[in-house]
Amino acid sequence: MIAHRQPLRKARLSVGPRAATGVIASLVLWAVGVSAAAAQPRVYSEYDIKAGMIYNLTKFITWPDDAFEDETSPLTLCVLGEDPFGASLWPLERKTTRGRRLAVKRSSYLEELRPCQVLFISTSEEDRLSEVLQALEGASVLTVGDMNFFAHRGGMIRFVKRKNRLGLELNGQAAEDSKLHVSFKLKKLASAVNSGGS
Repeated sequence: MIAHRQPLRKARLSVGPRAATGVIASLVLWAVGVSAAAAQPRVYSEYDIKAGMIYNLTKFITWPDDAFEDETSPLTLCVLGEDPFGASLWPLERKTTRGRRLAVKRSSYLEELRPCQVLFISTSEEDRLSEVLQALEGASVLTVGDMNFFAHRGGMIRFVKRKNRLGLELNGQAAEDSKLHVSFKLKKLASAVNSGGS
């Protein structure tokens, strides 16, 4: 019998009560998605959990067909700037989502970003966030980050930690402007913010 909650307690990071179902609940199943024969419970870092959340977010976002080169193209997750994930993203490359395999790329240059479907923007890029988002105008790229005021500044989804609880902020208008459809279930789980608003 697997104790699902133990790894999350060891990581000293939990999720808020509104996140007990849907995206975050499926994250927990993903994060501890080991067989019953698993020998030792794993200690999950903050970025292990965020990697799992990014994977689950892809299940609640619909991209337009023209966001992909063709029907066999992967869904590509890009990381811009200093990579805080380390090895945490490696397991995603063995997964599929929405009928597509996942690919992970690290980038430093803005011209490499438009072919991505998901872009995690590192806090190292905070000073040029406006430039990054401007470079993505017209592209259907889900932007994700955890820097302060990320969603208020035009990013789509921000991971926010309050008192060791991890939640989501969603700028739905930014996603809509990029022709991304956000499921109602995800909208219920996330705190809604607007660019330049509260």
